Amino acid sequence: AAGLTVVHAVGLEGAAAGLAICAALAVLALARAACSVSFKDVLGRTVAKTRRGAVTGLAGSAASLAVVIFALLLMSGLMQDRGPVIAAIALAGLCWIAAGLTFARVEEPAVEDAGRAPRIRFLSVLRGDAMLRRFILARGLLVSTALAPPYLVVLAEQGGEAMLGRLGALVLASALASFLSSYVWGRASDRSSRLVLAASGLAAAGAVALALVLESRGLFSAHWTAPAVLFLLMIAYHGVRQARSVYLVDMAGDADRGAYTAVANTSIGTILLVAGLFGGVASAIAPDWALAGYGVMAILGAAVAFTLREVEGG
Repeated sequence: AAGLTVVHAVGLEGAAAGLAICAALAVLALARAACSVSFKDVLGRTVAKTRRGAVTGLAGSAASLAVVIFALLLMSGLMQDRGPVIAAIALAGLCWIAAGLTFARVEEPAVEDAGRAPRIRFLSVLRGDAMLRRFILARGLLVSTALAPPYLVVLAEQGGEAMLGRLGALVLASALASFLSSYVWGRASDRSSRLVLAASGLAAAGAVALALVLESRGLFSAHWTAPAVLFLLMIAYHGVRQARSVYLVDMAGDADRGAYTAVANTSIGTILLVAGLFGGVASAIAPDWALAGYGVMAILGAAVAFTLREVEGG
């Protein structure tokens, strides 16, 4: 966020601005990766197995309130200029700093060999646990729930409406989906995260199918159609998001959790690149093709998730 704010403050333009933004996004991606590994490790050490989904779900629902406010500001017309948007990005950076300071005060239980960082051998970790490989496959197929929403926006743009006004409605739909579903999905994941993964995948496929049917009948350009479908799709996405974290934390022991998370994240990053490339190629023909492909991926991901071992309870 600081990097993007500096780009605006310095007044960079053209290629220089593009490179600066890419560098800032690269730093953000690295920070997110580090947060993902450390958060799951700390979550597993400090929160009991049957409460982890509730904790992460409550956090997701609470955080979405700020996004709801931002979406309402977008829809009101108060966020149409560049300045307020940059201010919102800067505020996000301050929130991350506050979160980091808060997280630093979390007291972890003492662990053996805490001072030594074990080497993570990527292929050895994958070969050593068949269920981890199956989980990565399921999660990899379910990345379609994260990749499909931009293509709903593309279909909405084809309707010809002013995009900023529509953008506010889309952001609001996404935030409301998070607010209403994150805690529910989290609690359900504490009971069976694999079934939540399967159900979320099927729900995402249903939302994509609905979008394609509406588009084929020329109804997707209606003002509230795209936000309504996005709302359904994002509910499914947050189910995947909650369940995948809970499943990995519950599946791995304290000694393996960091390695499992690092290997899973690296694998998913590779799958994201491939799936994103597929979407780009398919969308060159028509956005509908990309959405259809992601819908099929969601169904396959749900099927694989259903075959995972149950890891909750006890």
